[in-house]
Amino acid sequence: MTCMTDDERVQVGAGCFWTSFTGQLGGSPAPPSCVVGDTAAGGGGGGSFWQFFENMDMDGPGPIDLLLEQPDCSVDALLREEDVIQELRARHRGLVERLSQPDAAAVLIGHITREPTEGTFSQSLPFFACQVLTCDVPELFQVWFSPEQPQLLEGFWAFLEQPPDCIEPVMA
Repeated sequence: MTCMTDDERVQVGAGCFWTSFTGQLGGSPAPPSCVVGDTAAGGGGGGSFWQFFENMDMDGPGPIDLLLEQPDCSVDALLREEDVIQELRARHRGLVERLSQPDAAAVLIGHITREPTEGTFSQSLPFFACQVLTCDVPELFQVWFSPEQPQLLEGFWAFLEQPPDCIEPVMA
């Protein structure tokens, strides 16, 4: 970093920043002729920060959108996606609609109330299911407390009413 007091030019890293105190110090503005390497600032070569992202397709469908487009989209497949919690908290419309269906709610409650099977990912499903249910999405609770789906809440209450020594400490 180089600071030059004669015209208050400050060169930082690969770019230049000109300061002028014309109103305060009575000097004239510094000329914008900062040279960085072989290219002048603002002239070709370096390019804009946003030009880097210009050719990237940021509006394309994400992995969750691609899963939701499949007719046989399973809740387990959605839970395997790393952004499912973040997308649900952001109220991703398709994700909320899928997880608000009675069969999806039954799977989520089943992951919470049953011991996981052996396997690396299947043991983390209860954790992810619990995270989904605690995202404070009203549509999920409407399914839970729906009079048309009493078995969902009954299964959950049956799990909670078990004696403490019957519940796995990790699941509690």
